[in-house]
Amino acid sequence: MILLGLDIDSPGCKTTIIDFNGEKQNSAYREYILENPEPGLEELNLEKVWQAVQEVIKE
Repeated sequence: MILLGLDIDSPGCKTTIIDFNGEKQNSAYREYILENPEPGLEELNLEKVWQAVQEVIKE
């Protein structure tokens, strides 16, 4: 049995795969940039976040 952990944060997302013995087997990370649609406002582009999530899971 293996477990896959997924961490989605504002600078990027990562996955870590841990085996039954608790040992880390693999990990992946993708960064995405906060967009500034107007001064003083920052937001995540959800399409870019979703793309990054799919990439780290595949890796």
